[in-house]
Amino acid sequence: MTSPTENAIKTLEAIADRFFRITLRSQPKSSTSHDAKSITRLVETNCLAVLEPKSAKAVRFVERCRLFLSYDMKGMERSQVEAIVNELFSHLDGLFFFGLLGRQVSVFGGETRPLVKVEFLTKVDPNNAGSFNKFRGAISICLVSPTGLVPVSDLLFIFIHEMVHAWLEIFSDANHPEHYQWVKVYHRHGEMFRRLFRFVAERVGALVPSDLLQGRILVWLNKLDWQVRRNSGWWDCFVSAVTL
Repeated sequence: MTSPTENAIKTLEAIADRFFRITLRSQPKSSTSHDAKSITRLVETNCLAVLEPKSAKAVRFVERCRLFLSYDMKGMERSQVEAIVNELFSHLDGLFFFGLLGRQVSVFGGETRPLVKVEFLTKVDPNNAGSFNKFRGAISICLVSPTGLVPVSDLLFIFIHEMVHAWLEIFSDANHPEHYQWVKVYHRHGEMFRRLFRFVAERVGALVPSDLLQGRILVWLNKLDWQVRRNSGWWDCFVSAVTL
C-alpha cells in the first residue's frame, strides 16, 4: 500500500506528464488533494532537504553553492554564469521539488522536454530580474544588471522565486476556492507563495551557512514584502476583505 506522500507525488507526476499534451493544462482527477496549501506542505515536510539534509545530493549542493559564491563575477563569462544557473536549477529541483520541475515530459510530435526550461534574457531590465511563463513552461533569468553580471548570491534567490511560481502555478488546483488568495492575489504573490518562498530561502540558508546568504535572504524577503504592498491594488484589497 502506497503512502499519502507517494500518492501525492504520483498525482503531481501525472499533472506534469500531460501538461503539454492535447488536453493542454488539464489536471487528472485524483482523490489526492493538490491545492496550493497541500503542495506547499508537501515540500515543507517531505522534500529531500528536510528528510535527508546530510544526503549526498544535499552535500553536493552545499559544496557547489559555496564554490559559486566564492567566484569573482568580474572575471566570468556569461556562458559560465549560465552553466551555474542551470546547475542550481538541478540542485534546487532535486532538494525541494522532487525533481518534478526538470522532469522530462512529452510534447506534440512525440518529442520530450523538461517540464520547466530555463532561458536567459539578453537585455538589461532593472525591473525584471526573472519571470515564469506557465504557458511556455519557462523560467527566464536576467544575468546582467546595469552594473554588470548579477552576483550568484542574488541569482540563487531570483531562481528560487521563479521556481516557487512554477511549482504553485503548474501543480496547484486552480479550482480550489482558496486558490486566488493562496496563489493569484498580489500579482501572483499569494499567501502560499510567500510561505513557500520563505521556507525554501531559509532552508537554503540553513544548509549553506553564510553571512552573505543570510544578508541576501533578508533583502529578498523584504523585496517580496515590498512587492506585495506595491501590488495591493483596490481589487486585491477588496477580494482579501470579502474572503476573510
